[in-house]
Amino acid sequence: MAYQRRILHYGTDPDDFLDMIQEEAVAGCWFDLHRLGGCGAGELRLKQGFVDRANLQPGEWIAFEYASDERWYFGRIEQIDTVSPAGMRIQLQGAGIQLNEVFPGALQPNDAGAKPHLYVREDRFSADPDRPWESADSVVNSRELVDQLLQQYVVPGTHILREPTLLETGPLADDVTSAKFRGEESVRAIVKDLAMRARNASWGVDAERRFYFLQQKTDEQLELREEIDLTKLSETRSRDLLFNRLVLTGDYVYDRAEQSDQIARRSYRWRGSYRHVSSVEDHGERRIRLWVPWIRTAEDSRAFASEFLRTYSRLTSRYLLETTARSSLPIPWQGRVCLRDRQGTVLTEMQPETIRVLFDHAPRFRMELGPLDPHELWPEPPHDERWELPEAVSSGFGGSDYPTLTQNPPPPGLSSGPGGSSGTSAGNTEIGSSDSSAMSDESLNSEESLESSVSSGYGSSGYDSSQADSSSQGDESSSGPGGSSSAGGSSSEPGSSVVEHSSNGSEGSSSEVWYSSGEPGSESEPASSQWESSDWQSLQSQPESQQESVESLPTSDESGGPSNWTMYPY
Repeated sequence: MAYQRRILHYGTDPDDFLDMIQEEAVAGCWFDLHRLGGCGAGELRLKQGFVDRANLQPGEWIAFEYASDERWYFGRIEQIDTVSPAGMRIQLQGAGIQLNEVFPGALQPNDAGAKPHLYVREDRFSADPDRPWESADSVVNSRELVDQLLQQYVVPGTHILREPTLLETGPLADDVTSAKFRGEESVRAIVKDLAMRARNASWGVDAERRFYFLQQKTDEQLELREEIDLTKLSETRSRDLLFNRLVLTGDYVYDRAEQSDQIARRSYRWRGSYRHVSSVEDHGERRIRLWVPWIRTAEDSRAFASEFLRTYSRLTSRYLLETTARSSLPIPWQGRVCLRDRQGTVLTEMQPETIRVLFDHAPRFRMELGPLDPHELWPEPPHDERWELPEAVSSGFGGSDYPTLTQNPPPPGLSSGPGGSSGTSAGNTEIGSSDSSAMSDESLNSEESLESSVSSGYGSSGYDSSQADSSSQGDESSSGPGGSSSAGGSSSEPGSSVVEHSSNGSEGSSSEVWYSSGEPGSESEPASSQWESSDWQSLQSQPESQQESVESLPTSDESGGPSNWTMYPY
C-alpha cells in the first residue's frame, strides 16, 4: 500500500476519534519504538498558528499511520509548546507511560480496598508485621505475575489492553517465589525485573495499546547491508557495559527473635553478591550495584542475577545505523535484524533495542543494536552503604559465584528453582530457618521497615474536600532498622564443596557446577541460571564473529531502550 502518513487526533479517551490533522499543517514528526517498553517518545511539529493552540490539549492521544488501518505508533500528548505567530511542538509518550502511573498494593488497607499485596509460590514470610491484613494471590512464574498485575491493576486503571496471546512463559516455569507490593513501586519497575528473570524477555505496550510480554525471537524480519540499505553506520566496542559482579539489595526480611506473647521482631535487608568467575578472570572484576526492593529469597535473587550476568558479563558491540527510505516497519519485539557489511559478511543478527522512525516524506529508521546501559534501568546508589545482618547465616547467605553457566535446566531432584536450595521447600517456611534467604553488601536507597503494629496515620489516607479541614493526624513511620555491619561478600568461601554435574543439552553435554555452603546441614545449591558453558569460555566482542543458533545464548546486546544514542541532526 502506498505511503499516506495519516495523523489522527483522539480525545482523552483513546477510542474517541476527533479529527485527522491535515498533511499541509505538519512540519515534521518522529517516534521511538523500544523492545523494552513498546511505543516510546514521539514528537509532532505543526505549522498551526498561536491563536489555534487550544485545538490540542495534554492528555489527548495521537496516532501515526503509514496508511489507512496500518498504525505504526500511538501516544499521549504530554506537553505542547507554541510560539507566536505560528509553530507548535507536541511531545508524546506511548501508552506504556501509564505503567508508571499504577502502583500495586498499599501500605495499609484503605477506603479503596487496596491492601499490601502478596504474590506467592512458597509462603515464607509469616513474620511480616502487615501479615494480618495483606491480600495474597498464588503465582508460580513471571508470566503469571504479570498477568495478575494486568487484570487487577493495569486494565482497570489505564487504557492498556490485555491480550493473553501476547503473554509468554520464560524457560523457567517457577522463577517467582514471593513478592509483596505496598503501593510504592510502579508496574513498570516491577515488569523490568520480571522480564530480566524471564530470559531478558521483551515487554511493553504496542501501537494498538496491547501489553506484550514475549520471549526473544530468532526470526529475521529485516536484512540491512552497508552502502546499499544504510546511509550511516557506526560500531562501538567498549568495556563500559561489561559487568561480572552484581551486588543486589532487596526487600526487608522480618525475623522472629523469640516466641512469646510479645513477639520481638528484628529485620534485615536481603542482600546478595553474584560473580561470573570466568569473566572476572578474563576482564577483572567489574562491579555494579542494583536495588530490586521486592526480592528477598535466594531463588528470586539468583533468577535475576544469573540472567543479568548472562546479558552483561561479556564484551559486546553496539551499532548505530540509519536506513534509506523504507516501506515496512521492523517491530523490535517481533524479530531480528541482520546487519551485513559491504562484502555481505554478517556483522550481527539480533533484535533491535530501539528504532527511531523519522516519519516525514518517506519513513527512515535509526536503529540501536546493543545492550542498554543497566544504570539507566536500575540507577546505582550515590555512595556505599551497609546494612543489618540476620540473626543466623543460613543457606544461600551472601550470594553465589558462577564458574560456568548453562542453558540446560537442573536435573530433577537437585533444585526447586533457578539457583534455589535443593529439593522443594515446604510452604510456610519461617524466615530464620535453614531455608531462609541470602544477603550481601551494598544498596541503592534505604527504606523504612514496617512497624509490628500500625501507628495512627501510618501509610496513606485519602481526603475529599469536605473532610480536609475537619481533622488531621500526623503521619508516623518507624525508623529503619539500624545498620550495624556489612553483609559478607560473595559466596564461594573456604570449606565449601563443589559438585560437578554433567547434563545433556540440545547441542551436547555441558558441565554445571553446584555449591554447598560447607555448613552442617546445608544442602547443595545450583550455581543458578541455566546457560551453555561453552559460550562463556571465550568472551569475544559480541556478535561480530558468528551468528548464534536458536539454541545458543541470545546475544548479550538484547536488553533494552536507548543508551548513549548519538542523535543525528534532522
